[in-house]
Amino acid sequence: MFKNPFLLFLGTAILLRIFSFFPTVINHDESTYIVIADGLLRGQTYWVDSIDIKPVGIFLIYAALLKMGAGSIFMLRFFTAIWVAGTAYFLYRAKMAMGSDDRAARASGMMYLFMCSLFTFYGVSPNTELYYALFNAIALWLILAFPRGALGALVAGLCLGAGFMIKYTVAFDALALGLILGLSYLSPGANYGRLLGQWILLVLGFLVLPLATFFTYRVWGLEEAFLHYTFGVGGAYPAELSLGNRALFLLDFLLRFLPIALCFGWGLVKKTKPWLIASIWVVLVLLAINVQGKPFGHYFIQMMLPFALLAGEFFARDAPRPVWVAFLFQFKYGAAALAVLFLLNLFFAKKRLPGQTGSCP
Repeated sequence: MFKNPFLLFLGTAILLRIFSFFPTVINHDESTYIVIADGLLRGQTYWVDSIDIKPVGIFLIYAALLKMGAGSIFMLRFFTAIWVAGTAYFLYRAKMAMGSDDRAARASGMMYLFMCSLFTFYGVSPNTELYYALFNAIALWLILAFPRGALGALVAGLCLGAGFMIKYTVAFDALALGLILGLSYLSPGANYGRLLGQWILLVLGFLVLPLATFFTYRVWGLEEAFLHYTFGVGGAYPAELSLGNRALFLLDFLLRFLPIALCFGWGLVKKTKPWLIASIWVVLVLLAINVQGKPFGHYFIQMMLPFALLAGEFFARDAPRPVWVAFLFQFKYGAAALAVLFLLNLFFAKKRLPGQTGSCP
């Protein structure tokens, strides 16, 4: 099992999230996905018969699951565990593509799983961020695995466009990955014409699904509804957080995931392999989080990919780690530390089990 990284991530995701498979109460976001998806299957039109400010993508995913018979909460949550395992796997593939060793790549995938599976409002309850993260991870892998390839840029754009149709803040991820694509050209004599061509293909791929959706609504005579709920309502979403509260919001995230945050900070200081990629991505994701102006923990799921991408380098075989942490890399101590983390997760999960929806972790 441990030789296959996907099986490792899948098993870990199921273990970490297993108590979330049996909630007595689901949150309002998940119930909204199910209700609107069911309406779509019964012939309703989104933004006419049912209305939300999100793009249609998340409801199409849930409609597909309902159509396949995965309509129970157990099956929907189980599918989410498979989905986040897939995200961790493509994060692993992206790190391998950039030249990280296998241990660092697996560590990044595991960190992502722990981050999005520990706290109720930071990934345990299914949110749009969990779903579009997979498309972001695939796009990152394509850009790093095929840095000069035209097809890779086009397909990466398609993936980012699919994520954009789940939540519009993916535009910030797309900008970050576009800049990351250009990093491979920061050398004397680079072919900037090829880079421009790749950027054009990335943008064209990104626009395919949004434009297809727009023209579909236009053919239906619902162009005004599309524009109103895409730009009018979304643009009027109020930003309520003061600068001080925004800082506290970020601090809350960093303290919740302090060990991983410390590994991330170490990677920045030591300028390990993906430090520039992660820095660009995190800055733009922080902008995405702040423009939304709400203190919702699940917004930070968007930052977990670049965070784990860099933090995993702490576990690389040749990493210049502090001497005092060397004991954690002995099997018995490392296994004990992981066991403690699993037990803590189960403790929090059991507290979530009755369907608590207040300000719990």
